Amino acid sequence: MPEQIRKLRAIVFTDIAGFTELSAQDETAAVELIDKQRELLKPIVEEFGGEWLKEIGDGLLLSFPSSLKAVNCGIEIQRTTKDIENLNLRISIHQGDIIQMGTDILGDDVNIASRIEPLAAVGGIAISHKIHQDISGSPEFSTKYVGQPKLKGVKQDVKVYCIVSHGLPETKMSEVSAKLEKRPISLAKWAIPTITVVAVGLYFVLTASKAIDSIAVLPFDNLTHDLEQEFFVEGIHEALITELSKIRALTVLSRTSAMHYKGADKMVPEIARELDVDALVVGSVLREGEQVRITVQLIHGSSDRHLWAQSFERELSDILRLHREVARAIAEEIQITLAPEERERLSGESRSLNPKAYEAYLKGRFYFSRFGMEHHLTALSSYKEAIAHDPSFAKAYAAMAEVGSLLLLGEATSIADCRLWARKAVELDDKLAEAHTALGVVRMLEWDWMRSEAEFHKAIELNPNSVMAHQWYSQLLRTNMRYETALLEIKRAEELDPLNLFIKTMVGWPLFSQHRYEEAIDQWDEVLKMDPDYGLAIYNQGLSYWIMGRPQEVLDRARQAASRMGKDAINIRVLTAAGHALSGEDERALEILTGVEEHYGIDQPGFIAAVYLTLGREEEALSWLERGYRTGSPGLPNITSEPFFDDLRDHPRFQKLRVKIGLK
Repeated sequence: MPEQIRKLRAIVFTDIAGFTELSAQDETAAVELIDKQRELLKPIVEEFGGEWLKEIGDGLLLSFPSSLKAVNCGIEIQRTTKDIENLNLRISIHQGDIIQMGTDILGDDVNIASRIEPLAAVGGIAISHKIHQDISGSPEFSTKYVGQPKLKGVKQDVKVYCIVSHGLPETKMSEVSAKLEKRPISLAKWAIPTITVVAVGLYFVLTASKAIDSIAVLPFDNLTHDLEQEFFVEGIHEALITELSKIRALTVLSRTSAMHYKGADKMVPEIARELDVDALVVGSVLREGEQVRITVQLIHGSSDRHLWAQSFERELSDILRLHREVARAIAEEIQITLAPEERERLSGESRSLNPKAYEAYLKGRFYFSRFGMEHHLTALSSYKEAIAHDPSFAKAYAAMAEVGSLLLLGEATSIADCRLWARKAVELDDKLAEAHTALGVVRMLEWDWMRSEAEFHKAIELNPNSVMAHQWYSQLLRTNMRYETALLEIKRAEELDPLNLFIKTMVGWPLFSQHRYEEAIDQWDEVLKMDPDYGLAIYNQGLSYWIMGRPQEVLDRARQAASRMGKDAINIRVLTAAGHALSGEDERALEILTGVEEHYGIDQPGFIAAVYLTLGREEEALSWLERGYRTGSPGLPNITSEPFFDDLRDHPRFQKLRVKIGLK
């Protein structure tokens, strides 16, 4: 008995269409056709590393070490035989676990491969979902979903696709009948009332025709297979999201939430359900020198139907046009109604980019998405390099202002720097939402509340899906004590970026400002369910317990947050001091405060003042707030919206301070 060898292989079946009729009419011609097939195809199979296992009548059973080799071999076979009289082949390919015994192979996956062969068009190739998954990241292949038929003798559900690139014909299910097992019809089904049948049919019609008004763009595959180019692929992914986000009638989820699915082994319906979107865009990026090719597919979320696929190729200098072409094609495919100015923007001319400038900009975006002072400094350096290559690059100026605002406390930048960069970005491109968001943040840091709000309004008008604009606008509204509107804005940011832990944490702040402490704690609990180690949510709960007068919970949260954020972090030390102050341990609280005042007082005058209020030292609290005004502390305006200062609101010195910072 031959030795049994189990291995994973790509299995190929071929069949000559019309061979039975040919044999009946001319047996000699039929035999000669088999010989011709053998003569032509054996060298091709060997060329692609395949095994010629057996001939089954007019058909062949082949196996290959990989899906890609099997598919490429099938394409070459069809190319070679298409002009040969009567050698009209159907080919099917599946991948699975097989048992090989000599020149024969056994197993359920062999049966699946044979059963999908009739689903190939004459001259075409049918593939299973396993093969489809393996080749879907390769831009040279285009496929079309055939369906999920009931295959005779096959218990598992098998999705079937056909390859429609390389000149191969598409399968027409109306022409397929052989080897499909008919689904049993129970007599009991005929007893179902007609109205139920109609209702079920109507449900599927309505489901299939439901408009797509929300999408997520999943992380792109890097077909360059060079980890050094990962920044480039991520940058292209973010750029497409940004371009689509400008379409008002379409909800586009943020990059941060989409990146959670990078490398995830999840089916499309599951991802769509988790993100609560109608459709997903998947794709790949291939860069060869200055040439860039993007291949994208649009997939219906609930049904996993492939709705559309297309490849786009441009020079790197023409990358802005490429982004717009892809966005326009997706918008047209899902039949979103574009406003006239949106259609004009997506169809209009785009400025050429200096490739070195664009590459530096993408590196900056890559590092900016990695949180931490060191990464943000690297991002700033990359943006400056982009400007050096192209002084008219508006997005790079806006990005400099964006990261610069976050680096203020590290003294790597100044408000004056950020103002200069943001204003330059707006001057270069007044239609750039990122530029107006950056200028809005700068105006807010300068306590110029009215002009800051105007910039955020403009940014959201230009890009209604901008998470950053909604997030910062919410902060502005909360500072100005417009809590309900602030909550609506941060909730909108959360809808657009549902897996962003920072955004979900920020949702708790308008609740906290309204004295809705338990609701705020519950919101931060939701964050901790997603990531039990997210220190900011733990710390924020400590603030709620502080204002609620529960010292043990404050100290517990301070200890937990310290293990995630570092025990020497200023906010952890202040929270710890507050816990001791609530416990009546005044000397211990003052000891901690002394260390904080020496090194971090300018940064956090508000929280230092809050601890002094907890200790009953009103004079010291007011002195620290006034010191914060003199040093221009960015966080000082929060005193108007934080409950720690409720007892000071009628104090003349506090009221005078509020007038000075423009918050009457």
